[in-house]
Amino acid sequence: MSLIDVALGPAPRTTERPPDFIDQGSCRAWLESLPLTNPVLSQTQLMRQLSLLNRYPLGVDERLKILALLREPLRFVQEQCLKRFAGRPLPFNAEEQSACDASQALWQELVTAYLHCLPTTAGAETEVTPAPHLVASTAATGALAAMRAIHLDACHANILIAPTFWRQLHSIFHAAEELKVARLPVEAGSRGKRTAASAYVEVLLLAAASPHELRPKQLTLVADWAQRWSGKVAVRLQPPADQRTPSLCIDLRSDRTATYRQPPAQSDALRWLDLAELRKSIKKRLVRMAQGDSPEVLHLGRNCEQPVCEAMLKRAYQCWCKGGMRDQPAGPSAVRRARMDCQLVSGFDAIQYHLAGQIHRDQNGSILPGYHEHEQIATFGRIAAHGGLGDRESPGLMLEAWRIADQNPADLRLERPLSPPGKSLVGDQLVAVRFHDGAGFILGKIFWVAMSASRDAVIARIRLLPGKPVGITIRNAGPGSGYSDSGRGLFLPHADQLGEMASMLVPPGWFAPNRIIGVEIEAGVAQEVRIGRLVERGTDFERVTFERL
Repeated sequence: MSLIDVALGPAPRTTERPPDFIDQGSCRAWLESLPLTNPVLSQTQLMRQLSLLNRYPLGVDERLKILALLREPLRFVQEQCLKRFAGRPLPFNAEEQSACDASQALWQELVTAYLHCLPTTAGAETEVTPAPHLVASTAATGALAAMRAIHLDACHANILIAPTFWRQLHSIFHAAEELKVARLPVEAGSRGKRTAASAYVEVLLLAAASPHELRPKQLTLVADWAQRWSGKVAVRLQPPADQRTPSLCIDLRSDRTATYRQPPAQSDALRWLDLAELRKSIKKRLVRMAQGDSPEVLHLGRNCEQPVCEAMLKRAYQCWCKGGMRDQPAGPSAVRRARMDCQLVSGFDAIQYHLAGQIHRDQNGSILPGYHEHEQIATFGRIAAHGGLGDRESPGLMLEAWRIADQNPADLRLERPLSPPGKSLVGDQLVAVRFHDGAGFILGKIFWVAMSASRDAVIARIRLLPGKPVGITIRNAGPGSGYSDSGRGLFLPHADQLGEMASMLVPPGWFAPNRIIGVEIEAGVAQEVRIGRLVERGTDFERVTFERL
C-alpha cells in the first residue's frame, strides 16, 4: 500500500441515503436555507450532509464543485463555533468538550471529502478529466487546508496534536508529490491561489512556533504570518546548501512534526524546509520596524500593534530562522525531582489560605475579601455567601496531586490525569507548588496549559517565582482604591543570587504608581509602603515592587 492509499478515508459506497445535494444547483439551494445566524445548528447540518456526501458515489469534478460552494459557509460557521471553546480554562466542561469535538469532526469530514477526489495508486474513484493534474492539486491543497484548520482549532483549544494527525498530514503531501502536483497553484477561495506545498509548509511553520505557548491574539497573528509567508519556504529532497539558516527536517513516514534535529542517516522519506528566504524577509521587516515603519506598512496585519508586534516578530524569527526557542538547561534539581509527585493549589485566595493555614480576618473578625469577593463587590455591590471558604476540604481550597514531568531552575512541567477532577487552569494564572520533600510552597505563574494529545491528562508549564512566599494583609491607606479597605496579598523576599528585588503580589486593580498602602505581615504589626513599578500581571494577580516608608 502506498502513502497515497494511507491518506484516504473510507471510499464512497452507498446510494441508499443520499445527501440533500448531489450537484451545484441543489447545493446552492440547500445553502440558501442554512441558518447561519445559528452556528451550532448550521454546524450540525453541515456535518450531516458532508458525512452523507462522503458515502455517496459521485464524480470527482462535481464533488469538487460542491466542496468549493461549501468552503466559505463552512469556514464561517466553524469560526463562530470556535468561540464556544477557544481559550477556555482546562480541562473543558462537558459543553465545551462537545463543541470542540464537533468542530474537529467537521474539519475531518472535509479532509475526507477532498481525499475522495485525490487519484490513488489503488484506482479508487478515478476518472478521465480535462485537467487531471489540476483536479489532483485542488484535492490535495483542499485536504491540507482542512488539516491546517484542524491544527489551528486544536491550538486555540490548547490541545496537543496527536501522532495520527502528523501521519495523515505527511501522507497527503507525499501523495501530492507522487502525483507531481505539490507545486501546482490552484484557486483557494478568498485566500487566492495556493499550492499543496505551501499549505503543508503553513502547518509545519505553525507547529514550529510552539503555538501552545501563545495567547489567543498572538496565535491568530502567528497563524496569519505562517499563511502569508509559507510560499517563501521550499520543500527540498536534500539539506539546503546554505547552512547559515537552520533547516527543519521532516520524515514523511513518521508521526511527528518537523524538527531542527538532523537525522543520523539518509532516507527517501526525508524532506527539508529551506527557510533562507523567510529569514531574509523577516530580518528586513525587523530592521525597518526598528527604523520606525509601522506594522501595517510592513504587511504584518492591521491589528498588529507595537510593541507587541515587534516582540512577536522577534519570537517568530527565533522559532523559524534560528533553530527554535531555547529552553534553559535543566540543573541538578531536575535530576533529583524528575518524575516525582507534588501538590498544586491554584487561585490567589486559595494560595493565601494554605500559606497562612487559616482564613484571614480583620480586627473585627470578618473575613477579608480576596479577588473573587472584590469581583462580587464590583458586580453586585456586596459579598455573596463564602460557600465554605473556611473549610479546608472545600473544592476551591483542596490541594491537587500532580506529577513533575520535567524541571529546571526556572520552571516546571507538570501533568495530572483528568480523574479525579480538579480545578480548571488558564494561562497566566497564579499557582503554588509543594514538593514532597517538605520544603514548603513555591509560587509560580502558568506559562501554558494544554490537554494531552490523548485527551486524558492536563499538562502545565509553570514559571517559578523565586523566594519563599508569605501571606500578608494589605490595607488602603488613602483614596483611590477600587476595593474595600482591606484585602489579601503575598510577599516575596529579595533573591540576591537571581538579582530579584523584594516584591508583593496583590489582587488585580490594586497597582497604582506611588500609591501608599498598609502592609501587615505579622498579626498586629503593620507598616506603610509606597508601590513602585509593575513587575508582571496575571489573570488573578499583580506583582509590584515597593519601598518602605
